[in-house]
Amino acid sequence: MSIRLSHSSSTRYTECPKSYFYHYVKNYRPTVQSSPLLFGTAIDKAGEHYALTRDFHETLDVFAKSWKSQIIGGIETDLRFLLNFTYGNRDLDFALLKESDWMELREHFGDQVEAELDKAIDRKATVGFKDLTDTEKKIFNFTNWLCLNRKGQYMLREFKHIIDDNVEEVLGTQVKVDLENEDDDAVVGFADFVFKWKGIEKPVVFDLKTSGVDYDEDAVVKSPQLGLYVFSLSEKYDNTRNAGFIVLNKNINLNKTKVCNDCGKDCSGQRYKTCDAVIGAKRCNGEFTETFNPEARSQVLVSAVSEVFVERVVENFTEINKAIKAEVFPRCWSSCSKYNGAVICSFHKLCTANSMEGLEIKDKE
Repeated sequence: MSIRLSHSSSTRYTECPKSYFYHYVKNYRPTVQSSPLLFGTAIDKAGEHYALTRDFHETLDVFAKSWKSQIIGGIETDLRFLLNFTYGNRDLDFALLKESDWMELREHFGDQVEAELDKAIDRKATVGFKDLTDTEKKIFNFTNWLCLNRKGQYMLREFKHIIDDNVEEVLGTQVKVDLENEDDDAVVGFADFVFKWKGIEKPVVFDLKTSGVDYDEDAVVKSPQLGLYVFSLSEKYDNTRNAGFIVLNKNINLNKTKVCNDCGKDCSGQRYKTCDAVIGAKRCNGEFTETFNPEARSQVLVSAVSEVFVERVVENFTEINKAIKAEVFPRCWSSCSKYNGAVICSFHKLCTANSMEGLEIKDKE
């Protein structure tokens, strides 16, 4: 029996072999999906389009189309109205919504949508998303979808600046990685980009990421994914050992300014409701004009990946293949939770209580 591993499947096995067993052998899937994968897919498609065409208007159209509709379970699905779909706590940012977004919400949910949305947010904090009514879920999810729609536009604008300022030549996009051993086991994947990067002699193999947190400065040199890509693609691209992450942060800087209409004082960052300037021994008390200039944050991390690390990455894939063939699937309890102890594993109840709550069996394609 030969095995085909991807970076994500090998990572799942490394973090918890039992999770790999449930996901890839038993084909169990959570009934509620989360937004990062589908949002990342839309950003990836748009980013590839811009790298190849340098047409930003078309790039935004590619993002809009992919973020609105994707294939889920073999069915073309409108992402705006999904009920079995959850968003991160930081996805919702009302400051990014424009009047046209609120008009769209009212068009679908009525003129009282703001009040209904506040109610849904309060109830989610109390009872959790799964116990909201279908109407509350639709309003909450549609609003989150609109926020990420705006965030995606700012993130792609930041991506445009990165590409325009640094890329001398696009050598490849979605470059296939497919390594086989003597047992016909394979490691498969796709490198997002290979660029000739300004100031760096040899090509750089890049992976594009969306994230709500900053990456560590040494993320490249300790990334098994990039190590694998370098091992596979080095010979094809001038024996390069260079790899990198382009990280687009989902937390948008609002760059909010607040200027007094009467005296012109810049009161940005202050919490006073009126201007606190003192003029002629009297407080100004002028009202403010507020402006926003949202910008996405990003990181570009580029490093040479060591030959020793690359060899260890390939060796690890071999060991994982052997363990899977031997049906070694122990539970790793330390992987059940992260982020201050919050349970994040979809299979936690199955492992601890033999419960399939929140899970379903998907047909294997």
